Amino acid sequence: MDPLAFISQPIIIQTGATGILVLVIISILRGWLVPRAVLVDRMKDKDDIIARQQIEIERWVAAHTTSEAGRAELKDQNSKLIAGQESQNRFIDEFHRYFGTRENLRQIEGGDH
Repeated sequence: MDPLAFISQPIIIQTGATGILVLVIISILRGWLVPRAVLVDRMKDKDDIIARQQIEIERWVAAHTTSEAGRAELKDQNSKLIAGQESQNRFIDEFHRYFGTRENLRQIEGGDH
């Protein structure tokens, strides 16, 4: 069917903008305005873009998971470091309490250095 003959029919003229929109959509789907091969290629390109985006999303999720695991390890190491520092401070406090200050140790050793 010829698109020009189809447009010239009175029923299409009477439907107005809606009819023209429907005509354009039908023309595209039937391949009158855009060849079907081009439409199929565009749809394939869209599918390829979606597949690439999905791969990119998976890479970002993996990077985020690795980053969060590193943060958890760093937090654990910092907690251990702080606990070690607190133990060391307690030891030094007890050492000073038991042996006294540096000046007291010099007197115990028997002289000024």
